[in-house]
Amino acid sequence: MKNYKLFPKITLWALLGLGVMFIIMFFRGGNSGTHEVAGDILSIPRFTDPYLIWAYILVALAMVAAIVSVVMLLVQVFKKDKKKGFMVLAILFAYLYLIPQICWALASPAEVNIIGYEGSDNAGTMARLSDAMLYWTYFAVLSTFVVLVWAIIKIIISHNKK
Repeated sequence: MKNYKLFPKITLWALLGLGVMFIIMFFRGGNSGTHEVAGDILSIPRFTDPYLIWAYILVALAMVAAIVSVVMLLVQVFKKDKKKGFMVLAILFAYLYLIPQICWALASPAEVNIIGYEGSDNAGTMARLSDAMLYWTYFAVLSTFVVLVWAIIKIIISHNKK
């Protein structure tokens, strides 16, 4: 049992150590050349790809952890109260289906002018997808803030009842 409690600490310290290592490699690893953008010459860090891959791995781990925790919460809620379980399912449906649909409807397929970019991915569907993702991010940050304020208010109210 003692080793089981030690595993999360070791994992978190290992992830932190790897993250610090990739940051140091990115900023101290030197250049692999230069690139001219709008008349400015910018240096290209040598370890950009490993740093981005590490960022993708961390995002994937966070997504897996979020999905697992929501599924576990949903199972616990359904065991206690079916009505609340369906309410949680409705909220998940809204967050994962309705909100992205609304964000897609708000997004614009108009061309985005990007200095130094000469490709075709800045107009049409890709521009609209990028726009929709920004709207969804705004909604996620706003909803997180609202939930935090709501939780703080509930804690204060329950503390005052005692």
